[in-house]
Amino acid sequence: QFPGGDVEMMKYIGRNLRYPSSDLSELIDNGRINVRFVVRKTGKIDNITMRTPLAKAFEAEVVRFMQNMPKWIPGKMNGENVDCYYTLPILIHFQIK
Repeated sequence: QFPGGDVEMMKYIGRNLRYPSSDLSELIDNGRINVRFVVRKTGKIDNITMRTPLAKAFEAEVVRFMQNMPKWIPGKMNGENVDCYYTLPILIHFQIK
């Protein structure tokens, strides 16, 4: 899990995810994107993939954003840290003027 839980993760997303400066209307509709990744047993995020197709500029930003996340609290099995897949839904809202 993200350090501090879901509330802290939502704060982190709100403060750190930046929309590309290109024409946002080309990116995606308002809605949800799903990002799948592995939380390694060290807490590091790895193997970031988009489960929802995005424009290349926004995909690059999501990968940048995910790679800069603090280490997560890894999953455990039989008392030992293990690698785990995680899918993170992110709600996107654009205001196009």
